Amino acid sequence: MKSLNLLRINSNLYMIFLISLINVLPLINAQTSTPLSITPPAITTTTTSSSTSTTTTPTPTSYPTDSIYQNLFNMRLIYLYNLLNNNPDTELENLRTLYNGRLNLTLFAPPDNLSSYNVTQLDNILRYNTVNGSLASNTLSGKQFHRTILTSSDLVQLPKGESQYIMTNKTDNIIYLNTGNKIEAKVITADIVCSNGMLYIIDNVILPPGDFNFVMNNHNFTSSYNAFNITNLIPTIESTVGITILVANNAAFESGPNFFDYNSSYQLSVSSLHIITQVIHSTEFKTLNNYETLNGGTVEVLISSINGEITIGGAKIISSDILIKNGVIHVIDQIITSNVTTTTNTPTSKATVSSATPTPEVTFSNDTSGSSLDKKSKIGIGLGVGCFGIVVLLFSILLIKWYRAKRSKNKPTAAVAMEA
Repeated sequence: MKSLNLLRINSNLYMIFLISLINVLPLINAQTSTPLSITPPAITTTTTSSSTSTTTTPTPTSYPTDSIYQNLFNMRLIYLYNLLNNNPDTELENLRTLYNGRLNLTLFAPPDNLSSYNVTQLDNILRYNTVNGSLASNTLSGKQFHRTILTSSDLVQLPKGESQYIMTNKTDNIIYLNTGNKIEAKVITADIVCSNGMLYIIDNVILPPGDFNFVMNNHNFTSSYNAFNITNLIPTIESTVGITILVANNAAFESGPNFFDYNSSYQLSVSSLHIITQVIHSTEFKTLNNYETLNGGTVEVLISSINGEITIGGAKIISSDILIKNGVIHVIDQIITSNVTTTTNTPTSKATVSSATPTPEVTFSNDTSGSSLDKKSKIGIGLGVGCFGIVVLLFSILLIKWYRAKRSKNKPTAAVAMEA
């Protein structure tokens, strides 16, 4: 019996030892390991009206003597701070060094919903949201374009290896950030002064501009895309370093003669007029300037002095500055056909728009005197033949009348002779 009790006592002591060991081990690990994240301290306050305690977060305070990287923590952007602080990947480590260095930068810090992106994507997003130089909000007005530090060849295809643009648009003293691709971010905290630049906090993630195919599909520019596709211009558009595309909206294709009923030569010439071989944002257009297009022609720009409306090649820009990997897209309200002359030809398509659509032959010369002379010659010959016919007819009538008159004179003489 005593042995049984002794066994029970030993078992209880063993269990107490195990429980104590389990409780102590986490404390030992906490003291000996490096924390993986930093959580901002919370302040516990006790109200006088009740005995309950409430936990509040202190107001974030930035420090001008701290770097952009340090102020991420000061402004409670903890997810972004920890992402840069604890990630062993070279890309993000380089960014941490950059945000903690001496180079003047402006970071538009996105919110904490970045967990769905991999390391490479995060690096590209942050680099695209980082602008060279220190931008104060009072220097921003209207629509402006800024060079970012994003230069990845997978995402940027601009002349001289230049970095990608990002656009700010200040309206009613509110700053918006976007690429023209349907997603924009609003600045919710501005002008956080740092020792190496400026920090802004925005309310959305702004992704780098996509390529031509992605943007055209995203905006549902199906008619223009089909026009570029049937003329085999898409490979040229995608491979050109620095380009401006004038995209006629779907309504422009529906309102006029059916572009797709014309012959391939005309389609190519007209489509090429919609491609300018340099990057021109809407703020860079100058009135009365002519810009060279892919086919060697030019399109003239007119800017209204009343409302700033931009007309190019006779078409009005109705939506501007949709950024793409290698340039920019402006949306226009009609198809540009300047410098492209047509003559009626046998249609190459059975489809018609209104009774019959001519199939044009394309020339780039304004001299049409040759065709005009041919037409005049034909008209002259026709008139000559007509006049000659009238003269012959009148002569025949007179001849008949003369013959009848002569015959009527001879009839009485014959009668007298018979009576004799």
